[in-house]
Order: sequence, then structure tokens, then C-alpha cells
Amino acid sequence: MPVALVQKVGHRQGLAVTARMRETLRILQLSHADLERFVAAQVDDNPFLEWSDTPRTAEWRMTGPAEGDMTARIPAHAPGVRERLLRHLSLSLKDATDRRLGVMLVDALDDSGRLGVDVPVLARKAGVACARVEAVRQCMMRLDPVGVGATSLVECLTVQLRERGRYDPAMEALLANLPLLVKRDMARLRAVCGVDADDLADMIDELRRLNPRPGEEDSAPPLSARLPDLVVMRLTGGGWHVMTGEEGQAGVTLNTDLLDRCRVRPMRGGDGAQARMAEWISNARWLTHTLHRRRRSLLLVGQHIMFRQERFLEQGPQGLHPLSMKRIAQDVRLHESTVSRIVANKHIVTPCGLYPLKFFFTAALGAEDGTERAAAAARAHISRLVQNESADTVLSDAGIVAALARSGFSISRRTIVKYRRMLGIASSFERRQNYRINRGRAG
Repeated sequence: MPVALVQKVGHRQGLAVTARMRETLRILQLSHADLERFVAAQVDDNPFLEWSDTPRTAEWRMTGPAEGDMTARIPAHAPGVRERLLRHLSLSLKDATDRRLGVMLVDALDDSGRLGVDVPVLARKAGVACARVEAVRQCMMRLDPVGVGATSLVECLTVQLRERGRYDPAMEALLANLPLLVKRDMARLRAVCGVDADDLADMIDELRRLNPRPGEEDSAPPLSARLPDLVVMRLTGGGWHVMTGEEGQAGVTLNTDLLDRCRVRPMRGGDGAQARMAEWISNARWLTHTLHRRRRSLLLVGQHIMFRQERFLEQGPQGLHPLSMKRIAQDVRLHESTVSRIVANKHIVTPCGLYPLKFFFTAALGAEDGTERAAAAARAHISRLVQNESADTVLSDAGIVAALARSGFSISRRTIVKYRRMLGIASSFERRQNYRINRGRAG
């Protein structure tokens, strides 16, 4: 039976939340890079913690696309922002044309990470529809670093908040009224956001933790910032294997040599020194235990997600199955809030590319045969249909409804419009106009 890191913490019938429990919950939610920085700080501060001499030995490889159009541009040295984007795009985009568009978008970024060229201009240059360039841009904005490729500060911050699961109507109102924040007009901000002073302070603090210039080059980014949290690979004999992305890195352990010496020769300095040493030892044991259980819980949740989404591994996003966090929580016997913290800010490398774990949780749609299909799968079908359009075969929203029905989806035209806008796909009229403009320029 899997062991929960925290089981129903904070529920009325549960136990009180201690400072250490809160820290455990925070560690659960940290991204790979943030966790490495946190652990490094703990090792520097606590003499009873040390880096292990021998890293874990398991290895993994993720081969890129056969075409060398992007991977050839990735140097052997520690990559900067643009190199990381090219690497992630090469894993995330299966179509060669989309990968070429990704290179164009990366080349069009300014020093802050904003897109310095309008999407229609890039679309005309590439000879494709604006919707296709926009779909690649939407994908790029959610890679590492999140927010690169945005066309404005508000969009950059919005994407980062969405990835953190912190974007809501109040935060949307705050972003729409940033001039009031610059003027420090808190009274009007509270009114437009519909929150009290404490909530507004928390929201502003959340904004401060975002990166308004995600494209700025960082000096020697840590390796952990470029590694996924989980990796899924096909086994030689069939089936799939999920492993943690931290395999091959050195871990943190208890300094047993120092602990043994202190037992033989107690620290001088009286009760104060003894109390400090006891605190170090307690914190070291707690941290190593917490990190071990965090890794086990993340691996367990990842394994169950991939088991439930095995069709995705074979077919890509179009094979996604409806999945809720409640279902995974029942599978692994953890509380749903714990599962939510485990998957937050975590990514997995799959044969289809690099994806956030939250991507695999998707709502259910009705199907023609009465079964359920995933909403994300429907969006993937819409994106594929539009990408395969030509000037003479532009699909109206009603036409997309009919095409999806032939693929087994029972979905309304209103929902098609909603999903199309989510994907940044223009209306059929605008797409047809873009094709005509491109055809005229080509002629």
C-alpha cells in the first residue's frame, strides 16, 4: 500500500497543521529546479547533510526527431534560454513544419523574451496560416522558461500564472489594471478585483514571484533546470517504464561520519550547543526522509497517470482519455489535494515530447457511441484539422463539428468556438483571408 506524504492535512476531522507539515507540503509542490536550490541551501546550512559521493546510476536517453533542423543548432555547452527552447520544441513538436516555425519564433525573440515580430508577418514569411504559427507560439510559451514568446507583459504573466494554477477572475482583473498597481491605488484595485486587503497583498506577492523578462540569458543555468521530473520510455519487450528524471544525479544524505563522531565525543558549549546539534540532526533526518518519500510519491503518481493515459503514448494528444485528479488519488490512496501538489510544476518526457503532468488531467466529452472522450483530445483533433487545411478546404465551425463527429466526438458548435479560441485559432473567415493574402504574395 503506498504511503501518503500527508493525508488529509488540515481537514476538520484531521490533525493540526504544524510548521514542519507546511514545509513538507511546500517541498511537494516545488519544481525540480526550485527543489535543487532549496536542498543546496539546506546542505550549506546543516553540517549533518552532505551530497552523496556516488550518483544514482540509472540513465535515460530521449532521441530527437530524425530531421536535424533544430537539434543541430543545440551546442554541447550548457545551453542558454534560446538553446533550451529549441531543445524543448524539438521534443514537443512532431511535425517538421511546426519545428521550422519554432526556430523562426525563437529567432524573433527580443532580449526580454517577447516576440519582436507580429505573428501574421511570420506566417506570411513561412507561407502558412496565422493559426499554425500561433499554435506553435502557444506551445512555446509553456516551455522552459514559461512566458517566452508572449506579445505583452500581461500575456507573459498570464501564462506563468496559468501554469502555476493561480490564474482566476481576481488575478485577471489585477492584470487588466496594472496602471493602478503602479500608482499604488489599492482601494480601486480591491474594488475591481473584488477582494479584501489581505487577498490583494497575496496576489501582488504572487506577481512579484513571476519573471517579467523570461528571455534574459541566465549565467550557467543549473542542470536541474533542464531536466524533467519524470521520463517514460518504451521497454524492449513491450510496455512502458516510468522513472524519475533525477536519475544519475547525486542525492543528499545524512552525514553519518559526523553523527558517529558526535556520539563518541559530544559537542562542547553546554546546553545551547547540544540543542543546536539536536536541531541539525532532527532537520537532516526529516529532510532526507521527506525527499525520499517525495520521490516515491511523484514516481507512483506518474506511473498511474501513464497507465491511465497509455493511448496517449501510442497516439499523442489525440489519444488522451478523460482523467481527474480524484481518480488518480483513489488509485494511489492519497488525498486529492496531495496529488494536486505532487503534479504542480512537474514535467514528464514522453515519446510525444515534454509535457506538464497537469496536461494529462482533462475533462470528459460525450462521444457518438455514448462513451467518454477527453476534451484535450478534441482540442488536439481541432488543431490537426486546421493545420491540414488549404486555401480551398477551410473548415467552418460547423464543418469542424462534423469532422469531429466522424472521429467519434459529440461536441457542440459553441464548444468548438471556445476550444478554437483557447488554441489561438482564428475564425474560418480570417483563415480564408490569410490564405488568399499568402497566395497573392506568393504569386
